Amino acid sequence: MIATVYLTNRCNMACTYCYQGSEKADRLMDRETLIQTAKYIGRHSRQLRASNVMVVIHGGEPVLAFQEMKLLMSEIRSIIPNVYFSITTNGLLLTDEVIDYISEEFLYASVSLDGDEWSHDCNRITHNGKGTYKLIIPKALKLLAQKNDVRARMTINPYTVKNLYENVKHLVHLGFGTVAPVPDAFDSDWDSDSMGILKEQLERIVNWKLAENIENKITIIDEVISPPRGKGLCSGGVDTISIDTDGSIFPCTYVVGNSEYRMGHIAEGVALEKIEHIKTIGEKPNDSCVGCSRYHSCSTTRCKIINKVCMGDYHVSSPVFCHLENIKHELGLYYREQTQTSMRNMMT
Repeated sequence: MIATVYLTNRCNMACTYCYQGSEKADRLMDRETLIQTAKYIGRHSRQLRASNVMVVIHGGEPVLAFQEMKLLMSEIRSIIPNVYFSITTNGLLLTDEVIDYISEEFLYASVSLDGDEWSHDCNRITHNGKGTYKLIIPKALKLLAQKNDVRARMTINPYTVKNLYENVKHLVHLGFGTVAPVPDAFDSDWDSDSMGILKEQLERIVNWKLAENIENKITIIDEVISPPRGKGLCSGGVDTISIDTDGSIFPCTYVVGNSEYRMGHIAEGVALEKIEHIKTIGEKPNDSCVGCSRYHSCSTTRCKIINKVCMGDYHVSSPVFCHLENIKHELGLYYREQTQTSMRNMMT
């Protein structure tokens, strides 16, 4: 079970590609809601008989609600013995106290870093429009020194994709054992040219990893080396829940705050008819996708909410997501070809 909790909608940055938009709600989860949220997650996990529970601390920038974070996590730990925590932070507020807490209390931690200074500062800016690379890097490296499995979480858009290969190398050379490049699939500026650049950049990363025997995890590459098995229908509202600052429950982070997808509240739980609705729309296939070799691993055939958000129809896949899946498929073939070539060269 995965529960995502929005402690706050506030953020101390103004990233150009932020999925919450430029006008964020100024909300903070209050003490009573924090305590009730912890109790609800405990009840929900017991109903599911979940053997493991992952709680993702989310925002806004979650460290802006540092005291609320500590209270929530303490309450949850007192209720659920087998609970783990995850957080992604922009890094600006990584004081020694915060670094100590994250290192001790979180199983997974990520810092949002888009690569070198130019690429990072293209999009990850303060509210007065200034870049944040030089502010964040010393703090991020201090956290990395204390918790050596911290991930560098990259966002790629059509403007910065041309530097993907160099940016991955940059973050690896800084010492990050795991780099997670994630294309911004909600950016409408992706086209055939930028997708072609993405594919070429990923092939360069494959060549680099093989030529220099790079053991660092580059998640977008690892996913095609060992493709995930086919996934079942969306389990939003059951195995995955997202709780907004007011205690409202949503199926996933894509639609938190959108009343159309509100499934219930921590006071009364999730409405069964809402769960049934997600199941029903999930069972209907995307007609245009039937026969595709990626059908059972593609996000748009499993998560119909993505389709609704992007295309206004639960069963019409986003062309951007579709193109990304094709690139992953072709990259998997390319990786196997290059691996076989390398093995033949070693034998001759």
